[in-house]
Formats: sequence, C-alpha cells, structure tokens
Amino acid sequence: GRTWRFTLRAGLHFSDGQPITVADVAASFRRLFRVGSPTAGAFYGAIIGGDQCMRDPAHCTLQGGLETDDATRSVVFHLRQPDAEFLQKLAFPHAVILPAAIPGHDLGNVPAPTTGPYMFASYDPDRGAVLVRNPHFRVWSADAQPDGFADRIQYDFGLPDEAEVTAVENGQYDWMFDMKPLDRLGELGARHTAQVHIRPLYGIYYAPMNVNIPPFDNPLARQAVSYALDRRAMTILYGGAAVAGPLCGMVPPGIPGALSGCAYTAG
Repeated sequence: GRTWRFTLRAGLHFSDGQPITVADVAASFRRLFRVGSPTAGAFYGAIIGGDQCMRDPAHCTLQGGLETDDATRSVVFHLRQPDAEFLQKLAFPHAVILPAAIPGHDLGNVPAPTTGPYMFASYDPDRGAVLVRNPHFRVWSADAQPDGFADRIQYDFGLPDEAEVTAVENGQYDWMFDMKPLDRLGELGARHTAQVHIRPLYGIYYAPMNVNIPPFDNPLARQAVSYALDRRAMTILYGGAAVAGPLCGMVPPGIPGALSGCAYTAG
C-alpha cells in the first residue's frame, strides 16, 4: 500500500520528561531532509514531497506526504508508490524521533532526549559513552522489557582489536560490540561457546566505485572488477560462512526483496 497509519500510545515521554507528540514525529522526518542526511532520499524519498525536500532541504515540508492529528495522536505517511520495505526503514536509526525543537545540526555534541530504555549520561567521541536508565521509559510489552535491568552501561572506544579480546577474556569488560579480529572467531567460539553469539546484521559492506570518472565510468570496467573478486576469499576474510557471504544486491538477507545467489560470477 501507499498509505501507512500509526497511532502514538498515550503517556509517552522523552527522557527529559516532555511528552512525545505527533508534531515531534513530523518534525523528525522533515529534519532528516533539512540537515541533508545522505540516507534521506534512499530511505524516505518515496514519501510524497520527499523529492522536493531533496531539491530544497531548507524548506522541506513533506506536504501531502505526512499528516498528523493531535486529537487522535495519528501519523499518516502517503507514498508516491508502494514500498514493501517501508516498515523496516522506519525501524532504522535514521527514523529516531526527536523533540521538534532539537537543533538542526551538531547533534553529535549536544545531548538529545531519547525515547528508549536508556539515555546518555556522557559522551566523548574519542573515549566513550555512558548510558543510564531513562526514568520516563514505560514498558508497553514483554518484548520491550530490557533484560538484566542494568542501571548503567559504559562503552569505551579506541581499544585495539586484540586488546578488546584480551580485556573481555580477563573479565575487565563484559561485551564486545563487533567480533574483531574476525580471523579469531572460530577459535574464540570453540573456547567460549556460551559467550560468543552470532546475530543477523541486516547490513552490507561494499566497495563503491565512482562512476563519474575513468575507468569506472565504463560499465565494462565495473563488470571486470566484479568478475575479478574472489568471493570465497572475501568470505573467509570476514569470518567465514557462519557470519559472512557474497551479496549481489543492495538488500541484505532477511529483508524482503533480497536476492539469493550471485548470477554471472565465478567463486
């Protein structure tokens, strides 16, 4: 369908205590275009008015594509054409709901109120971040209840890969976000079976080619690179078939529209 309707639950609040309104939802989607987000068009360009917002971000309104009703707390998206992935796109971090008055830029250095179970207590892009429980978060389903009830979560940035592994093995840290180095995944999985967990990423890694300059302005050059890639070796490099695999489209496995297999390739 081209129309998607949502209703905000009553009693929702940001982590600073202010209520979440449909105006915040609308402003958050307009903000995506106004700040020049590189993902705005790819993810939300199907919303009516999205093409105009891409051409003139500063005056983005999404008129005709986004309707709200304060009385019913409803938000309605109108799309130019059906998008089977729209629900998944709304679940991406790009679509996070922020207060309507949030600054347009510099959000990485200005703490923003959140809606989830945790909020930022501190953040240093060079050192790490500390999260604490959001006192205004209310569980709306058993699935949304955070496990463990941790009151404080500390992330440290910048540790070398091997140092991260050693620190977790020694009990200095509880968790590594990514398994690095990947060539040790098999060994660590065998030694720490209960601690190594693999989950779907629903994402992709790729090597872009600038199609506006030689030689990649020639489709034959791009095809030659594709033919030359050793996909088996790349799979091993990224941790083996248990965690990686060739992808011949922009949609990863697990999302509707994903392709299986790689036609016209060898290896």
